[in-house]
Amino acid sequence: MNSADFVFQVYGTQAIFDECRYALLSLQHWADRQHQQYKVWIYTDRPGAFDDFRSFGLLEIQTLLLDSPTLTKWRGKIDFVHRVKIELLLDLFNKTDRPLIYLDTDTFFTRSPEELMEMLNRGERIMHLCEGQIQKRGNPVLKKLDRFLRQNSVCKSLMPQYFEQPVFMWNAGVLGLDPKTDQPLLQKVLELTDQLHELYPKHVVEQFAFSYVLQHSGALHAAEPYIHHYWNFKEFRDLLSKFCLKCPRLAEQQQHWQKLNLPELEKPKRAYEALPGWRRALRKIRKNRWQMPPMPELN
Repeated sequence: MNSADFVFQVYGTQAIFDECRYALLSLQHWADRQHQQYKVWIYTDRPGAFDDFRSFGLLEIQTLLLDSPTLTKWRGKIDFVHRVKIELLLDLFNKTDRPLIYLDTDTFFTRSPEELMEMLNRGERIMHLCEGQIQKRGNPVLKKLDRFLRQNSVCKSLMPQYFEQPVFMWNAGVLGLDPKTDQPLLQKVLELTDQLHELYPKHVVEQFAFSYVLQHSGALHAAEPYIHHYWNFKEFRDLLSKFCLKCPRLAEQQQHWQKLNLPELEKPKRAYEALPGWRRALRKIRKNRWQMPPMPELN
């Protein structure tokens, strides 16, 4: 029997709501296959947007209003959009004692989530995917972050372990935590985010804070084999919009959503990005970067 809930934050543009519907459809697929009910918490500025899921399938949807005053408060004095995720989880920790799997909306389930739940039940924690050791400066983002951390004397007192051992950056688009044990860790993530953002106001500090705190607090596992996070494939939003317009009813979406085979749709962009820099530059000059596959037939 499952023993974890799921949570999303869904507000703002319609594209975010379309992404969440796709994620929910993928979760519902596994719920139906296993005859298993899952509870999903959704913080949203449009609570009625997911009413159709309440009476159609095995997902138990619980919406919580995320209004403008709350968003402003949760962005904090640093006015940081990614800070909302941390405050949202702290808020939900006060509403349930069940383990939680947080997901950004640009995710979908590729396998049953039951094994992830078992990890949480063993006291382990989850993030989406390890992106490499920060100190090795494997990409420009990590290089700039490492340079900042080493050049700022305050960081040594805030994060002494960073200067003593390898620290890895994890993608924070998926998080698996347990309210019964992890509230102090989440509070540390919030404090470190606030402290670092004032010195280094970049989007990456929330991700780094989660990575630093959680990897030094016990076993940390990747969600990627079970949940795919397409954070760098925003082009998919256009197809999702067309899909939702063509299939406005949930029954139609359930019937056709798998035809939007995201891993296949991603392949042209992934192949392009895997090319050496000079080949990408040449193709860019020739206006031959990569092409999005057409909308699949939904008949």
